[in-house]
Amino acid sequence: MTESVETFRSRAETWIATNLPSRGDPPAGAQELQRLMFDAGYRAEREKHIAEKFRPRSWLEIGGQVVAAALKWAEKDASARTGKEAFAERGLWPFAAEPGRYYGFTENQQTQIWPGMISGEIFRQGGGWWWPEPWGCWTKPTVARVAFLAALPIERPAALYLGVKGVQGHHCAATVNLVGVGKRELRLAPDETRWLAFPIPAATLASLARSPEGLLFELRFSANAAADFRAATGGEDPRVASVGVLGFMICGADDYVARLDFIERTMGLRAMEDDAPKGVEFGA
Repeated sequence: MTESVETFRSRAETWIATNLPSRGDPPAGAQELQRLMFDAGYRAEREKHIAEKFRPRSWLEIGGQVVAAALKWAEKDASARTGKEAFAERGLWPFAAEPGRYYGFTENQQTQIWPGMISGEIFRQGGGWWWPEPWGCWTKPTVARVAFLAALPIERPAALYLGVKGVQGHHCAATVNLVGVGKRELRLAPDETRWLAFPIPAATLASLARSPEGLLFELRFSANAAADFRAATGGEDPRVASVGVLGFMICGADDYVARLDFIERTMGLRAMEDDAPKGVEFGA
């Protein structure tokens, strides 16, 4: 039997009184909620106001608000500061990357969360990115940035491995700049996947900015071409995309186990992965 309006209203008001904190009179939030639920005229007036006055903010603006709030909270507890707050002046908020671990910029298709689970997309900085896909992530036709911290000894050289993808349907000249280390100029065929290796001398490591969590690494991606996905999808896909990024791995130059594991898993065994029998896991 369908519940009557009066019964539903009674149950809703009971829930509000039980679950929302109250000090004497019902809080303003509870009163507003009750009014929106049961005053049809008021609800219609607010909907009209939103339709006429609301102006959405960009994700960059929202992200700035979130970071500002986090900084404000950190100021109240100096013991929680990690030192990376200083990088915010450069428009960066880097997280720590574990040396020897590959971080793909792919969408998360897992249905469970487990300890140590990290998505590579957290290392993307600013508004120069589109959303992650199963293979990686397209950049926007601007300068896209990546930043991370790595706890590497400055007495020994390191190596950074990075996967990029050519612009969809277009040849391009792309630039990958590992700030403070070196720059790569490369020509990519349409949709071409290319793996780059950046050797990093110990003297260069010693010159990089750092925090207690590790050395700061910043990558910048750009290209002279972009693909308009709107043309191919009849406007359903609104993206205009430049080069793509698959992911990265950084480790000590003398960490031969990590380097060999990376080469096998991301290059040598890629063809085998597609044909692997059920139950075989790669990249664990």
